[in-house]
Amino acid sequence: MSPPTAPVPVSLQIWSNMVPSGFASCVPVAPSGAADVAASTSALGAVAPLQPSASNVASSAQVGLKAEVPAVVPLGPLPPQPKPLSPDLHRLHQDVVWEVSPPNAELPPNLIRWIRNRAKTIHGIIAEHVVSEEGVERNVIVKKIKNDVIERMRTIGRDDHTARGINTEDVLAELGTYCRIARLSPRCRYLIQSHGVFKCQEFTYLVLEAADADLFDVVKASRSGMTEARVMSFAWQLCVAVNFLHNAVKVCHNDINLENLLLKDGVLKLMDFGQATELNTLSTSGEEKIAELRRPRGKPYYIAPEEYSGHYQGGRSDIFACGVVLFLLATGMPPWGSTRQSDPCWTWFCNKGCDIEALFRAAQAQPISRDGMDMIQLMLSPDPAERPTASQCLGKQWFAPLRRPTLAAPIAASSDFAHGAENVASLTEMS
Repeated sequence: MSPPTAPVPVSLQIWSNMVPSGFASCVPVAPSGAADVAASTSALGAVAPLQPSASNVASSAQVGLKAEVPAVVPLGPLPPQPKPLSPDLHRLHQDVVWEVSPPNAELPPNLIRWIRNRAKTIHGIIAEHVVSEEGVERNVIVKKIKNDVIERMRTIGRDDHTARGINTEDVLAELGTYCRIARLSPRCRYLIQSHGVFKCQEFTYLVLEAADADLFDVVKASRSGMTEARVMSFAWQLCVAVNFLHNAVKVCHNDINLENLLLKDGVLKLMDFGQATELNTLSTSGEEKIAELRRPRGKPYYIAPEEYSGHYQGGRSDIFACGVVLFLLATGMPPWGSTRQSDPCWTWFCNKGCDIEALFRAAQAQPISRDGMDMIQLMLSPDPAERPTASQCLGKQWFAPLRRPTLAAPIAASSDFAHGAENVASLTEMS
């Protein structure tokens, strides 16, 4: 009997090489049947039953024995568990800066021409426009949102551990994140920049810089993965963006994936902060602590395994998602369908000791250098405590060609968040 093959994620069924044949021989088969159950029981050792079976009771009665049920020892009261510290889900709402629009205006000022609609989201329409400022025209992306949707965001719960429903998309938090980024100086070139939030009579308009494409289309076209030089270039830019987001903006993205990574003139741009939450929160004593989330966020195969436990830190999960992105760039396919225990590829990876080389072989992909493999393996660790921060990633040996010779230390929260940009540009051209 041939072993089962891995399930194909629906969102990427368009790739014929989604799950390579190499995985088929690696997927563990779950025990089934009486023989397997017996073998499992034997391996675990004899276990006394809590309740006697009907046959045992009958045979005991025949010989005059009294069937006894083991007494249940009551457990004492469980110690009180500390209340998880959720980020204030309304805090980013307060960062929105509304640009002044003319009375009765139906569109933001300076928008002179509509080009095309790009996408339709659950909260509005995304379109490409031309804006004219001081006689200079340029393309921008405009996200159009109904004002009643904006107001509805104000009614959602503030605590992720008590919030109802599974929808974690918050367009008002997205507006607040873009406004917070826009106020910082210097800015990070690897984050999509906002040109303002305009509130008109019926709609709110978020105006963003335009890009050329997204990484999903690039990976889909490459199919078998990129060259290591190109993967390294994009990996550096992504880590700089996440480092800036965590250390300067103080926000977790919570939805890093290929579709949210755009390209403009070959430069990577991280966008879409609809799932963003604050990295830290205040305890009851007023001390700043790392916030914990409850509801999973993001697309299935980017979601870190701890997100299904109901307690996780968004910053650690962002790093896991970055690791999945790098694997996709290098191989042209995702490593698994999800990080649930029911996913055979994820279970196989964990059973193999999280061996990234084995994962590359199973994907029938050309391995990258040892330094690159080591970093991706750390980012994909099932244990969030073992994952490096974005700052620590930037200090890894793999990125040595991209660092200035005089700055060998990992990048921390400093003013030089676009550090290494010139080297990244040259490397992109070479690849």
